[in-house]
Amino acid sequence: MKIFFQKHSNEIIKTFKISFLMAFLLISAISLNGLYQNNPEKNHISESLLNGFIKSDIEEEKKPNSAPGYDWTYKYGTGNINTYFPITLADGSLYVVGSELSATQDVYILSYPANSDYQWGLGTDDEEVRDVYLDSNEDIFMIGDRDNTVFFIKYDTDSNGVSNENEIDIGDDCWYMQMVVLPNSNYLILVKYIIGSDIGLRLYEINSNSLAIEWSKDFYDISTYYTNFEIDEELKYIQLTSTGKIVLVGQNKTDDGVFISCGDIGGSWTNKTILGNGEIYGCVIDQNDKIHLAIERENGITTEDELDIIRLTTDGVVETNCTFSSPTISYNVRSFIINKQSGSWNLPFLVYHLYGVETNNGIGYCFINGDSIETSNDGLYDPSSSYQYRLGGPTILESDIFLSIVEYGSSSGDVQFIRAGATSWVKDILYSYSEMVSVEDITMGANDDKVWIHIADLVEDAGIYSFNKNNGNIQDEISVGADVIFCNLLLHDKAGTDYIAMYGMEGDYVNYDADAVISIYDLLGNEIRREIREDTSGVNEFWEWSQIRNDGLYSVGLQTTSTMGEQTLIVGKYSVDFLFSIDMSLKKHEPINIYGMTPEVGSDGITRGSGTATDPFYIEFWEIENVGGPYAMPHGINIADRGEYFIIANCSISGFKNEHWAAGIAIHKTNAIKVLENNILDNNIGIVFASVTGNQEKIIEDNMITNSGNVGIQLDGSEWTCEYITITNNHIVGVDAIGSGDWDGVGLLLNGATQCEITYNKITDCAGYGIVISWEGTYDNTITHNDLCGNEKGGFNDLNKDYSNTIEDNECGLGGPFEISGFPLGLLTVLGIVSLLLIQRKILRNR
Repeated sequence: MKIFFQKHSNEIIKTFKISFLMAFLLISAISLNGLYQNNPEKNHISESLLNGFIKSDIEEEKKPNSAPGYDWTYKYGTGNINTYFPITLADGSLYVVGSELSATQDVYILSYPANSDYQWGLGTDDEEVRDVYLDSNEDIFMIGDRDNTVFFIKYDTDSNGVSNENEIDIGDDCWYMQMVVLPNSNYLILVKYIIGSDIGLRLYEINSNSLAIEWSKDFYDISTYYTNFEIDEELKYIQLTSTGKIVLVGQNKTDDGVFISCGDIGGSWTNKTILGNGEIYGCVIDQNDKIHLAIERENGITTEDELDIIRLTTDGVVETNCTFSSPTISYNVRSFIINKQSGSWNLPFLVYHLYGVETNNGIGYCFINGDSIETSNDGLYDPSSSYQYRLGGPTILESDIFLSIVEYGSSSGDVQFIRAGATSWVKDILYSYSEMVSVEDITMGANDDKVWIHIADLVEDAGIYSFNKNNGNIQDEISVGADVIFCNLLLHDKAGTDYIAMYGMEGDYVNYDADAVISIYDLLGNEIRREIREDTSGVNEFWEWSQIRNDGLYSVGLQTTSTMGEQTLIVGKYSVDFLFSIDMSLKKHEPINIYGMTPEVGSDGITRGSGTATDPFYIEFWEIENVGGPYAMPHGINIADRGEYFIIANCSISGFKNEHWAAGIAIHKTNAIKVLENNILDNNIGIVFASVTGNQEKIIEDNMITNSGNVGIQLDGSEWTCEYITITNNHIVGVDAIGSGDWDGVGLLLNGATQCEITYNKITDCAGYGIVISWEGTYDNTITHNDLCGNEKGGFNDLNKDYSNTIEDNECGLGGPFEISGFPLGLLTVLGIVSLLLIQRKILRNR
């Protein structure tokens, strides 16, 4: 279903919603991301841990008017949840680990479907879970800050209890920075600590079973290079090479540069300082264990910022330096990643903002190859414009990197979707969003070559696009619906078919009357299911995390109230079989004739809808076969002289050959129609659009048209022209010729069509031509990238010759790479082979 964005007429309300939403997001980010807080000035509480768990109550809520697929839902925390980490096990069990604020901040561990609720150290210490890891035995390792120490716990999911725990107590105060898993499965932990007024760093190797400290290295000798909070916690300060060598990166404040330390556990270490008033904004390690650093520094000549992308070895040897510098533009790192997947470019990928002499910003991206730039794109920067830019991604999918860039001005936002790598393209998606548009998710389809993105328009609507990953062509466009915000995208493959789950919130979030929602769509945009956890006023509920495991879709999120900081955990499970169930079996139906009367759901073959642009009439899942009955029209489905919107999808239509012009699907003077994914066989004409005008959306896509008597698809403008029709990804196989003219036995016949787009169709085994343009009323059409091979008379016949049609890049057709107009392909092949033999013979003689 096309995404239709409807503007709010009251701009004051719109502005208020934006402001409130931003405040709501900021409050949520502050309260949820205690995970990233590092406050060295903590209360020093000396009480010891409780040895074990204390069983406490959990509030169970069954959804009112529960649908069959809603297995259970629970609430926990009564407004005091600070952080949470969901974890699923192979058997489908769900654990949630996090911190809650009671008298002090404490750790909780919840287990579903066992419905167990355990509380660690309730009311004894100030504990905040900072990181969680599931090991190969499916035991949970958690680490965090406790008062003035760093604690870590191993939780056995078989026995539902703690098997080991330990803590680090160093200096006056210490807190957790970062963790990586070593090749031997032990944990390497970076801790920051205070002694007096100095700050230092220390590495620890923690045994993954006993949690004993096996090794540590103190970086206190560089403590004078650091002052409080001068290390940006969002950077990757600790990384591993492929051989397990440790790379530590930070700021060298004494020498105004970047500090790198590389070494082995128990072995030697190499220290390197890169001078030059630089700030480290990214560190990636490639497949050859080369370290790449993205460093921002002030230009020594001008006041603008420049970028240095430096490559160096783990021995501290600088190999290359790629510099971005301009006397009028400042460069700032937006993203710095590398794709290490097999077959990838294995080059660092940089996305950067550009700031000109004005206050406006631009955005660019490129691969860095040593000291040179590859596939650079600065085309989205215009210092004289009033546009700003947001970034979605970048996301590594298979062998390339996908990202989106939103260009927005005073009242609208435009979106570009980009594939960067060996196969690159840039696609404009849609224009005239509200300026609050963002791209939330980029993911790959489960069983095809589609890349999906989710666009959230925070003022108006949300939607989904899918692209062919190889060429960037838009495949599907689905509206998620109005008032659905904070949504995330989840794909599910059921019996070889992709489905979409959108989870998040819908409703009036401004007045705390929004509900946690999960909506399931098929790829035609049909909403199969919409499940609301609880319809309750006075609170906002939203699912922030969902995952499909075994037979369940698990969701975790929060319930918030209008009182600042009150957050309650919500957890739910839905049956996958229920959520993704749709009756796709074909049911027999007589020929459908909609002409001269108002259609109604339940009759006229219409299964649902109201006929509007956002809710069209659906004719779907019918098997219509000509058995010789006394039908008013000779077609399988006939729609004529209607102004409503229609979608004909997933039908099987066969046997309509009782008249020369009988068609499987016939559309006449009905100007808003989509014909999608139907099986049309043994009809004289597969699909005919006659006198279909106007600029409403008209699409013929993904249909299988087999054994037609005379034409596969026909656009007939002999009465009124046919215009603005998209015909794409159809497969037309086998068309007989009733007569002997150029119009007979044709895969696709254009007879008076204008402004139409015909792309990526496969047409073969026709007794005539693949495509025929029949007369001078057919002009300004685009016919590209069609496969027209294997038709008796040839791929293409333009009887009209020259009326401004764009015809190019068709295989075995006019403009295709394999055809010279008027020259037999077989003879060309023979001459080509002979030429190659002669060339080869001449080369041998020269030798």
